[in-house]
Amino acid sequence: MDDLNASGGFDQLNLAGRRVAVLGAKRSGVGVARALSALDATPTLYDKSQDVENPEFAVVGGWDRPFSLSEADMVVTSPGVPRNADVLVGSLANGLKVIGEIELAYHLAKVPIVGITGTNGKSTCTVMTWLCLRQAGLNPLLAGNIYGSGYPEQTLVEAAMLTRESTCSAKAIVAEISSFQLEWIDDFKPAAAGITSLSEDHLDRYDHKFSEYARTKARIFENLWEDDTAVIFDGYEPRPMGCKVRTFGDIMSDARIEGQFLVAPGCEIALNQLPFDEPHNYRNAECAVLLATAVAGPHLAQDCLEGLRTFKPLDNRLQFVGERDGIQIVNNTMCTNPAAVISSSQAIDRPQHLLIGGRNKGASFAGVGKYIASSGHKAYVFGESGPEIASHFGFSVDVYTSLEDAAKKALENAQSGDTIMLAPGCASMDRFTDFAHRGEVFTRLAKEWLER
Repeated sequence: MDDLNASGGFDQLNLAGRRVAVLGAKRSGVGVARALSALDATPTLYDKSQDVENPEFAVVGGWDRPFSLSEADMVVTSPGVPRNADVLVGSLANGLKVIGEIELAYHLAKVPIVGITGTNGKSTCTVMTWLCLRQAGLNPLLAGNIYGSGYPEQTLVEAAMLTRESTCSAKAIVAEISSFQLEWIDDFKPAAAGITSLSEDHLDRYDHKFSEYARTKARIFENLWEDDTAVIFDGYEPRPMGCKVRTFGDIMSDARIEGQFLVAPGCEIALNQLPFDEPHNYRNAECAVLLATAVAGPHLAQDCLEGLRTFKPLDNRLQFVGERDGIQIVNNTMCTNPAAVISSSQAIDRPQHLLIGGRNKGASFAGVGKYIASSGHKAYVFGESGPEIASHFGFSVDVYTSLEDAAKKALENAQSGDTIMLAPGCASMDRFTDFAHRGEVFTRLAKEWLER
């Protein structure tokens, strides 16, 4: 651990005295504003809502036009603001610097950052990596785009600021990173970075081009140096250049399943010693141990691997809610793309009633339709994109206006031995505040039924 280097280059930003427009007045934006204020910058929060208030900082509501140099020196944008929004494109044209939260956090952090992205599995892999490094004695901080996990997470900039305190004992930050966050990086450079998986998602954000989505995800590798490590699944292309590369997911990979063991360089563990047995979680674990070992060092590889023993499922991700009369209820509200619908369903070896719907992000649900038809599971389609999703299936399926209506019908139809799972495959913003709010509504409905 003696060769662990500070992650960033804070002095390059010259924040003291600068007027910074922070887009978004929620959890991440407020954390950014606090950090900027502590560093003698002058932040102002801007939010598309007209009625957002904050006791600490000025908030300007309803802002949607570019900033000029007479109003601000720099913009820190929220991941929720599209990259082609007038407020960003125009501000750049007016001479302002535009960055995202993770770029700011990188420049502030005094310890290495482990960055994890991917379409599916990134939250679970992030927690697994954090557990591995904790077992290895690095006292890592858990951060990034992992809200609602049930673990002690925080925003990345909040974690970065903690590492600047003399009392902080953390030697690494483990962060889940979204493609939206990667859109506005310049120097962001994790010491180790991984991509867990890649399939269609957020195509409405990327001109309905999977190649553009994949290219944005790959930005997590673009600043890695020769001493840094990229962890990729077997078959991932293009292979990162200019850094160390480790692979997982195949019998010939660096981390892999051999018989009844999970094997990685310098370590192995029996599968029956792990608190999970799903194939997708084996892949997440393989990725996690490679990332953790890259930062902790090969001499702590076995310690890192042992950290997987303490894993517990994340909230809102294949979360078991309860069982009554032999019927299981599972909250998987974090399932927000079609590939996740299939993989999460495959993790449960029971007849299923799948609640699918919300706001589609430009993806095709044809594959989900084929999977449901071949598996014999039942689908209950709901929400804003319900009719569109049903049209992709290729067979007749009932469409419900709301999640509650779909869930009630599934509860009527389910029999002992069945599982009812919220696996929406869509964004929640057609009706809910976020995916966690959707999960709360579903869980409350389920518990009312369970407690009758």
